[in-house]
Amino acid sequence: MTLSYWIRDYVYVPIGGNQHYIRNILIVFLLCGLWHGAGWTFLAWGLYHGLLVVGYHWTAAWWDRMPALAQRGFTFILVSMGWSLFLFDFYGAFDLMRSLVGFSTAEIPPPSPEMWLYLVVSAITCFVVRPENWSSVVSREGTKVSLLVTVAFAGLMVLVIVFLDRTQGFIYFRF
Repeated sequence: MTLSYWIRDYVYVPIGGNQHYIRNILIVFLLCGLWHGAGWTFLAWGLYHGLLVVGYHWTAAWWDRMPALAQRGFTFILVSMGWSLFLFDFYGAFDLMRSLVGFSTAEIPPPSPEMWLYLVVSAITCFVVRPENWSSVVSREGTKVSLLVTVAFAGLMVLVIVFLDRTQGFIYFRF
């Protein structure tokens, strides 16, 4: 059983499910935050994601009219901002946000152009390039495009391997 199913079956449905949607979503996400750790930042992390779900609920008609790429991009940014609460204390998370716009006073260096490039390449890889559509692109455009896509992803894999030593250990090993 996954956490999602357990929360749905043993918390969300018993407290009323969709009858009190906003209240119940916030409760569920607070519990998900608590499940990840017994600290205020984990509760804030859960509440933040609950507020994102509630925000979508209130703005669905407007949000669903946006282009799919904009939806994915905004979702990526909003969820990524929330992960700072998972990794840092409140001050660290706030300072990280400030450093992203160049206003940090802490020892967190502002993002370099190299870091922004990694973020852009990651976002494009995750949200723009759709591997399931490669066959249709190849059939319309010919083998030249197929070779270009293959070489581009091989280059991306080389970059990942080259910079692999810069990554931190698995996050759950910290707890």
